[in-house]
Amino acid sequence: ISLSTGYGWKEKASASLNLNHRRSDLNIYGSYTFSHDHSFLTWYGGGTVDVPVLGGDLEVDFLFENDPKIQNHNLTLGIDKEWNEQTDIGASINLIRSSDYAIIMYNTSYLIPTVSFINIQIGINNHSQWNNLLSSAYLEHRLASKGKFTITADYLSFKNQNPTIAKSQYFNRNEELIQPGSEFFADEVLSESQTDIGIGVLKIDFEQQLNDALKMQTGIKGTYSETSNLGSARSNIQEVWTEDERYANENKMV
Repeated sequence: ISLSTGYGWKEKASASLNLNHRRSDLNIYGSYTFSHDHSFLTWYGGGTVDVPVLGGDLEVDFLFENDPKIQNHNLTLGIDKEWNEQTDIGASINLIRSSDYAIIMYNTSYLIPTVSFINIQIGINNHSQWNNLLSSAYLEHRLASKGKFTITADYLSFKNQNPTIAKSQYFNRNEELIQPGSEFFADEVLSESQTDIGIGVLKIDFEQQLNDALKMQTGIKGTYSETSNLGSARSNIQEVWTEDERYANENKMV
């Protein structure tokens, strides 16, 4: 067992646990690790930028702040067993879960030829999650004729969800709340994406020692995979939610 902690801009910590039990015909093992990383990032910029939708060349002041929290969990369990003198079996599973939660703030001021001045403040909440599963099982049988066959099955599952919501406010030079009234200036934008991937593999191998100098090997393998992607985005402009077809995505492949 190991533990560690620290503090930089924000708190950080990690922990791990490893176990192993072995006897003559059996081995059981497992491990777990955890990490937490809370950090902070900020930067400021200024200059000119060409934004045609706002009237062309603009003077801009830009402040960016990001407050991310990243957590990782990793669990592994496995077993190997000598079933008898000719046969070994075993299986293992690995679960990985990652979470990335970020609060992002943009504070941008534009000096715009058409409307004189606008300050845009955007708050973004983003929560990404990854869930991975890797599993494997095998059987190996040794033949009296100096041959053996092995059966191996593997499965991988990957899932990612990434919902994000961005809320915007607009102010004039007097720090009064305004509504520019354009599709470009949405009050809220909600986007969602999800990816699912599943892959399965079954393999059968056979080998036979024909003589001291010659060995025969053969086998067969089958694979199955499935992938799906979903994506969407909606904008809220003056309490009216509108689906943005440019970011709509739904497909599935097998």
